[in-house]
Amino acid sequence: MKQLYKRYSFVLCTLAPVHVGNGDTYTQKEYIYENGHYYFPNMGSLYEEIQNHGPEVVKTFEDFLMLNQNNNRRKPRLVDFLNDQRIAARGFGGLSNR
Repeated sequence: MKQLYKRYSFVLCTLAPVHVGNGDTYTQKEYIYENGHYYFPNMGSLYEEIQNHGPEVVKTFEDFLMLNQNNNRRKPRLVDFLNDQRIAARGFGGLSNR
């Protein structure tokens, strides 16, 4: 299997305090990984786009969010949901590593 990332070790000297994070972790339902890049959409904007596709898609999204509550083998991914629902938009704001 092809390794998707490389691990580096380095020393960082900062000139001011740096906040790295608060220890939160993200599930595959909260980010999109496409074309070698991670994208963390603004979930409010994402939900608005889903609402624009109708109540059936909203219900399907709610069901998607409830998947894997019992640690099934295959973890549901947000990018798969969007592709399955033919939602091509990706301009939801948020953060990206691009």
